[in-house]
Amino acid sequence: MKMNISISGFAIGKASKFLVIVLSLVLIKDCKALNEPEQPNIIFILADDLGAGDLHCTGHPYAMSPNLDQLAERGIRFERAYMAGAWCSPSRFGLMSGQFPARDFDTTRNLKPDEPCVTKILQDGGYTTAHFGKWHMTNGSDYSTSPDDFGIDEHFLHNYDGNANTWTREEKNEEYWRAKTTDVYVDKTIEFIKANSEKQSPKPFYVNLWIYPTHSYIHPTPEQLEVHRGLQVDYTDFSPYQQEFLKCVAKDVDIDQAMQAYCADVTAMDKALGRLFHF
Repeated sequence: MKMNISISGFAIGKASKFLVIVLSLVLIKDCKALNEPEQPNIIFILADDLGAGDLHCTGHPYAMSPNLDQLAERGIRFERAYMAGAWCSPSRFGLMSGQFPARDFDTTRNLKPDEPCVTKILQDGGYTTAHFGKWHMTNGSDYSTSPDDFGIDEHFLHNYDGNANTWTREEKNEEYWRAKTTDVYVDKTIEFIKANSEKQSPKPFYVNLWIYPTHSYIHPTPEQLEVHRGLQVDYTDFSPYQQEFLKCVAKDVDIDQAMQAYCADVTAMDKALGRLFHF
């Protein structure tokens, strides 16, 4: 499978029969997809807390992100796109429901099965749907106990209060669990796509691939960290605003080690997504 790609903010388009939407990261080929009668396959990749300038192609002086840089080069960049909320739950609620979270902040941490959402609408339209990765849209079980309530055919989640396929307690207690989750979610996405394509009458598909990088806590494996080992921060490589931020961080931690870990997280994410883009 070959896919051409776009990045930064929010974009839509077609890539080898794939309409790929990525927040902070997006994959795309041309903008004719929505005008074509064929239903495009959709992969929505959401990177958690990745900054607008945290990739090589968006200006970070130390980031190594060749796969996402290629996405940006071949696709369309939307550089003035904004999330509906300033943190996890309400922003995800906005993406899935199309509603503005501030209308009812305390309850918009919960998708409601009796209201429209992207996956349910697409399932009703003939798509097979999946969600792999972070959820964080059901605070308690007052409204839902299963992703099935939202038109999701297959899933493997974290941060779902209810009955969902998820990690075992033992897996989550492993030292590098967080650092390895992106590869697992990418594997599950690839398996889902392959299984659907091998069916006698495959449906168009929609996948939420909602990964952790660069949300805390950042604790890369030794192999991931090795790529950036020895990196030293030169404040003059950054804008005046970023310099002030880094100096603030440096009051509490070793700024070189912190930058090495952050860049390692970005590189590991890029490598994992590269496997999806090129399988």
